[in-house]
Amino acid sequence: MIYRKYCAAVGGSPPAGGTPEGEELEQINFFTLRKFTAEEVFVFRCTLCDNEIDRDYDRFTTEALHTLSRLFVGRTGLFDHSAKARDQVMRIFSCAVEEVPERTNRLGEPYVRLNAKAYLPRLPENESLILEIEAGIKKEISVSCAMRSPRCSVCGEYFESDECPHAKGDTECAKVPVHAVLAEPVDAFEFSFVAIPAQPAAGVHSMDCRAVEQQTVYEDERTPPRHPQMEQGSALNFFKQKLAAGLPFTTPRYAVGELRQAIELLEEQAQKSADWLSGLRSDVRRSLVLAMPGLPPEAYDGMVADAEPAQLEALRACAWSRLNGPQLIGETPSEDVAPYKI
Repeated sequence: MIYRKYCAAVGGSPPAGGTPEGEELEQINFFTLRKFTAEEVFVFRCTLCDNEIDRDYDRFTTEALHTLSRLFVGRTGLFDHSAKARDQVMRIFSCAVEEVPERTNRLGEPYVRLNAKAYLPRLPENESLILEIEAGIKKEISVSCAMRSPRCSVCGEYFESDECPHAKGDTECAKVPVHAVLAEPVDAFEFSFVAIPAQPAAGVHSMDCRAVEQQTVYEDERTPPRHPQMEQGSALNFFKQKLAAGLPFTTPRYAVGELRQAIELLEEQAQKSADWLSGLRSDVRRSLVLAMPGLPPEAYDGMVADAEPAQLEALRACAWSRLNGPQLIGETPSEDVAPYKI
């Protein structure tokens, strides 16, 4: 199974003036149809992804980052993963894996990130985008790539398989949240500017990245662990929202008890409703037999079998009105027999 991953990551600092340096211009011209000069292109640097646990509770391995460093060279840059040709404005011309000294990820492993260099032509329609990049407005970056089925960080089995009982975000069975390990890249598609990245420290930073990185506080370090997509409200409401939207989800361990209780309550209420409806059908059938005797049994069964509760109540009211009316109605005396009345 191929797992398509949209992952935002920390951006690096842009080169001075946004012009290519050294052999960068030669690398850019490898993708162009003619030779561009340094003044014709704008260059910026960013980090595409790293080996940290992100907001989706996914984590790339260091080996996966090295594979992605080859796959992302030449990939296009978009906005919000739109996949529309008119949104193609940038292209990656170089990638490199970097290990950040004196920093570790949440597993205590050396922190490693995949850096990239991208370029876009200096066109009138791109001047506003270049200005927004330089001003730090267009900052957050996300990548789209294909990975083979993610494996559980606890048991090593494929997520959502019968062999894996764990849920993303759970911290009861490990020191760090349960997450998907992304180890086998299949393809790289594009990178985009986005508003809300998957990684907490995502974006194009200033020259000193360490000050920003040290301020990162993860949600499960402040509050009890919750499912990464859990909305406010009960677990049942969460499942109803995901089912209504047709979105995939996994069941967090802490929500299993609440979900079981909700299901048991619904089953009890459904059984009571079924018993009440069965009793109503039997009562209406008896009333119809008394009010309209002589019909074949299947006629009474057909009248009550598929009727809704409101229809059954109407049938019973009609039958009762017939049963409670006068049983014998004589003829009205005429005027010529009036003298014989006693």
